[in-house]
Amino acid sequence: MKALIRIFSIFTLMMVFGQCQKVELPPPEEGQPVFSLQSSLDGEPLEITAGDSTYIMQASFFVDTAGVTVYQGTFEELGCTASCLPSLRFSFQAAGPGPAQPDTDLRIGDYPYRAPGNSSTEVSYRVIFSGTHDSNDIDAPITYNWDLGDGSSSGFQSPEHEYPNDEPRFVRLETRNAAGCLSSIEKKITFEPSPVPCEVDFMLQPAQGASPVQAVFEGPFNLYSSWSWFENDSSLATTYPLGQFLPQEVREVCLTATNTEGCQSQTCKSIFLLSFQGFGYCATDFSYQALIDTLFTPAPEQFGTVWLEYVDEQGRFFTSASGVQDTINGDFFRVLSTEPFEPNENGFPTEKLEVAFQCRLYDPDGQPSGILSGTGVIAVAHP
Repeated sequence: MKALIRIFSIFTLMMVFGQCQKVELPPPEEGQPVFSLQSSLDGEPLEITAGDSTYIMQASFFVDTAGVTVYQGTFEELGCTASCLPSLRFSFQAAGPGPAQPDTDLRIGDYPYRAPGNSSTEVSYRVIFSGTHDSNDIDAPITYNWDLGDGSSSGFQSPEHEYPNDEPRFVRLETRNAAGCLSSIEKKITFEPSPVPCEVDFMLQPAQGASPVQAVFEGPFNLYSSWSWFENDSSLATTYPLGQFLPQEVREVCLTATNTEGCQSQTCKSIFLLSFQGFGYCATDFSYQALIDTLFTPAPEQFGTVWLEYVDEQGRFFTSASGVQDTINGDFFRVLSTEPFEPNENGFPTEKLEVAFQCRLYDPDGQPSGILSGTGVIAVAHP
């Protein structure tokens, strides 16, 4: 009996000790990245983590003209519009037209690659402009007159224009306010950022001595090889005094400059006397946002297929669907696991997919451009 009591006591102590030593695993950290890709392109590492860098995972879908759902997941740089980091898009075409069936279309297993066919790729080059008119006198109404550099014009303050290619262009904006004050600016727009911008500016301010006003070049001056004021003064003066004004005179002041890369730009402002406030002026400026959009339209009637689209840092487009995949020698696409995930930013449900793949990328003309392989976790959306 005493032995039984002793055994029971030891057992009880072990239970209590075990309970005291219980260790609970900490919950996962909030904000920990969910979607990532470990891959290589022709042997060069290409690793992407959404949420832990400038990349995001964009889950989306669309229904094509034949009524077939295409589920898409895209790794892309957050908020980028030009000269972006490489992006990679995964597209899954449904097994046929009709209502979306993600449980069937997004299954675990191997997928055939979309074969080259009557697919097409369209690249558009859009620029969104924003004009401004500054004056210390009468402002409104203001008229805007754009020369968009390709023979097109606009009278809007912030026009949007599509160009046929990505060639740099000189754009000029001229504005006039209700008092009739006219000013303008011309600069070079590019789809690739330039280390030396092709634009110039100056400010007007009160002067000392005989000249009531002076124009002052706004640097940095080491970006320019030469400049001249409105009277073709090429002395490289950074401050240009303006002579005496007549009471009703409106004088235009222009500065033309050539930067160290040989690109010339111009800014013109107007100045006039005010009765009690010294001098009045008006000035024009504009900013722009260059957008390169690539629209890939796959060949129709290839149901249950998958394809990848890759855009490099130069904005060049490549896809697995513009050429044949060598499945005999290792090209494949496989979904390893699926599970529902939280809704995307538009409120549509999403699916988290673990994938592994190897494919050959081609340019839009069908020329081979490298082998892409990797594993990762992505997300796609569905209706």
